[in-house]
Amino acid sequence: RIYACGMSNGGYMTYELACGLYDKITAFGSVTGNFMLNQNQSCNPDREIPFIHIHGTSDNTVPYNSTFDGSMYVSQSIAFWREFNGLTEEYVNSVPNFDIFDGTTVEDYTYSKNGSTTLFKHLKVIGGGHQWFGSTVADNYIYFLGLNNHDIHSNTELILFFQNYRLSDFYPQGTPGDVNGDELINVVDVILVVQIILGQINSTPLADMNDDGMVNVQDVIIIVNIILDD
Repeated sequence: RIYACGMSNGGYMTYELACGLYDKITAFGSVTGNFMLNQNQSCNPDREIPFIHIHGTSDNTVPYNSTFDGSMYVSQSIAFWREFNGLTEEYVNSVPNFDIFDGTTVEDYTYSKNGSTTLFKHLKVIGGGHQWFGSTVADNYIYFLGLNNHDIHSNTELILFFQNYRLSDFYPQGTPGDVNGDELINVVDVILVVQIILGQINSTPLADMNDDGMVNVQDVIIIVNIILDD
């Protein structure tokens, strides 16, 4: 149950983590941050990625319907992850407007598919600015950051979304590289993979890091690189 979320630049970083650390982090959330793929960068996780994106339509810092830095804007991010996860269904609900004086409303867009719990959830804050929505502190910065919303609270929305997922949902047999199932990827796993290659112990799908149907020295190299990156 490890999750990542962030606001603004932190939201950009969360999208980056979804592409690069999907085998360690279960689900992801961005508040007012967009998805950017750098030149020649690939984003092809080996599992479905649950994601929640909260964004105001009047955000002048990270625009909702345009881009100043080459990042995808919100509709493009949704389209990318819908296609990646195969989310064919769209449900749109209006969130009750509890605070009629804050100048904003919220629409809840949920994308799903049959046979999977994976969702891409987008909370579209109509008229909302560059805010951590629901925070009372944020009201002090409306002049600089735009309107806040009190119909939702970003903290609550993120936590409720994250609680639906565990990494084991996507890796039922464990995490690739964690050959002995101790929730760590370390030199012990390297030794076990070598023993599999030598025929000393039985093989396991967790040792086939590149999913080519074989356990060989390439899998050892991948696990060693994971350890070194840590």
